[in-house]
Order: sequence, then C-alpha cells, then structure tokens
Amino acid sequence: MDLKVAVRLVLQVLIDRADDGGGRVRTLDEKFLRAGVRVVEEQLADRGLAIATGAAGFRPSLRVPFQAAIFRSILAVGAVACALAMVANLTTILVTAQLKDYGPAAVAAYGVSARLEFLMIPLAFGVGSALATLRVEDPAGFAAFKQALPGSTFMSYVLTNVETNLASANLELMRDYAGLVQDEPLRDRFLLRIFEEFEKTRSLLAELFAGEMRARRPRMAKTLEIREAPLRVLHLQQIALLREWRGHVAAERADAANALLPKLLLSINAIASGLRTTG
Repeated sequence: MDLKVAVRLVLQVLIDRADDGGGRVRTLDEKFLRAGVRVVEEQLADRGLAIATGAAGFRPSLRVPFQAAIFRSILAVGAVACALAMVANLTTILVTAQLKDYGPAAVAAYGVSARLEFLMIPLAFGVGSALATLRVEDPAGFAAFKQALPGSTFMSYVLTNVETNLASANLELMRDYAGLVQDEPLRDRFLLRIFEEFEKTRSLLAELFAGEMRARRPRMAKTLEIREAPLRVLHLQQIALLREWRGHVAAERADAANALLPKLLLSINAIASGLRTTG
C-alpha cells in the first residue's frame, strides 16, 4: 500500500471514531486532522522528489543485486531497532487508551507530544519562527498567549516537549557532523540557519515559560547532562565511520565500504537507544 494512502486511511479512521454520529467531532478536531493529511502529503511529495533527483544525497538504484550477507548484517541491528520502535508505539497506544477518561484535551496533548518525541528537532525549530512572527506582528496576541499558557494543558505539554527536544540537541556535534560536507559554502549556509533557529526557539520558550529549562526543570536537565558524555563518544565514533565509509565509496572500494556497514548500523542503533526518542 502506498504510504500516503495508508496515512490518509489512519487519519480517516480517527475522524470516523471521533464523529458522534451527527456529523460533529466528539474528541478530535476534524479540521486539524485534515490539515495533517495535507501536511503529510506535501512532506511525502517533497521527500520523494528529493530522493528521485538525488538532492537527498543519494540516488536509489534497483540494479544492485541482493546480497544475503549484507541483508543479515542489516537485520542483526535493524530487527532490534524495529522491536524498540514497536514497543514505543505500543506504549503510546496503551497510554492513550488510559488517558481517554481524562477528556479530549489530555488525549490530544499526549498524542501531539508523543509525535514530537519521534520527530525530534525539525518540528521544534518551526515553533521558534512561528512564535517570533507572532511576537513581531501581533505583540498583544503573543502576550495573551503567554498569559494563557499556564492554564492550557495541551499547549504546555506540547511546548514542554519541544523544549526537551531542544535541550537534547548539541550544537557542537551538529558542527562535527556538518564537517562531513565538503561543500563549505553550502555547509555554512545551512548551519547558520539551524543555529539561528535553535537560539530563537530556545529564547522564546524561555520567555513564554518565564525562565530557562535548567532552572525550572533541574531533574530533566541533570538527566540530559548525565547521558551527554557517553553519547558524545558514540557520535564521534559514528562520524569517523561515516568519513571512512564515504572515502571507500568515493574510491570505489565496494568491499571495504560493505565491510563497514555492520559497524555503521550498530552505531546508529546505539545512538538511537541512547537518545530514546528515535529509532
């Protein structure tokens, strides 16, 4: 089944279940869901075009022969990652079922924040631009939003998760990964935009919550600090592996590149497990 069709079917089921029989949505906002369908369709179209044209950094080839040894190596790591993803999604389903008795706001807040956990940083960055625009173009609206935020379970939960995702990011490691890009002007252009958006989002969230996360949520800040050192080791190992693998690919040393794949896959799985928010 086409992914876009599958997404549409899932969201339609949610809409149908939310309908009270009279055409009114009982627990979910139909407009929000239909807007979600459009966003997903646009994202799928953009990503499909990027992959097809090579803009994503690679171009898929269907002419590569099946290699059982490589496939087994992939599954040795991928199967574990799939199992972790299944557990995470099952947990989300069970928690959502438990929250149904607390009303639509609780279900919606948990559902959106759970998705943010999987999407990580990209969606969080969009929050900064949106808030900055609101503050510049409608200062009164921004002030009203800030005043209403403590009383909104939904928005407080969503923005708290955005804040956590930002705190999980490491700008120094971003710069290290970007060092793999040989086109220096292109690398610097994207890094500048990412860093500017990061600081914009962080400062605006601090303004909305009337304080930095470290002061308001010391336990979460301490948790992130504890895992930072071991995760950095894993990231640096992955960067070195990626640099070596790309060198083999550029030199057309296929056997050497394939020999590195199991280590690369293990590094991906290790980092994903350490972050506990992506697989």
